[in-house]
Amino acid sequence: MLIDKKIQDLQNLTKRKITYDDIAKIFNVSRSAIQNRVSRKQQLKDWEEQKLDEAFLLNGEGEQKAFIKAEYFPDTFGFFDGDNFCLSENREIIYISSECFIDPIIKTEKYYVINALGNSMHPYIFDKDKLIIRKTDKNEQIIDNRVYIFSFENQIFVKRLIKNINQLIIISDNKELCGFDPIILKGTELDKITILGQIAGLMRDCR
Repeated sequence: MLIDKKIQDLQNLTKRKITYDDIAKIFNVSRSAIQNRVSRKQQLKDWEEQKLDEAFLLNGEGEQKAFIKAEYFPDTFGFFDGDNFCLSENREIIYISSECFIDPIIKTEKYYVINALGNSMHPYIFDKDKLIIRKTDKNEQIIDNRVYIFSFENQIFVKRLIKNINQLIIISDNKELCGFDPIILKGTELDKITILGQIAGLMRDCR
């Protein structure tokens, strides 16, 4: 990750201004050394990113006080290898403010962040919102009227779901844009759907 991008992410999370001087002090180098790295577009090493996270996001005991660790996918969430969905290798570790979550935070769970595309779920989700996804277990029951990310026939969708005994109802919130009624899957169609996660929060100010 580039230094300027890391600074922007940290500022979004901490709501404080972070300067090259701040970064220089943490790495025990001069401000000009940081500026030279920025001008050369030199990427931060993994240990350098971790050091910055520890400096700005963690408390004195090294515990996350108000931020949750997640994997951010800046480009695409993943790809299909046959019928199997594989997560993209292009990912970054970020920390999310607890204020961005709509659900209680489960620290033992895994969280992903992806960029929303389109307005089919407007006004709940806007284009370019960052979606916080809680990875769900394949045996976890669907909670009616909650928004999930799932695969169906080698495509990825973010929609509101309602589960009945023998059917799954898929709902787009923006009916004016989509122009169609909820989709109902039945029978063997249900075997083609794989729930990848539940939307646990939004990062609307981080674009």
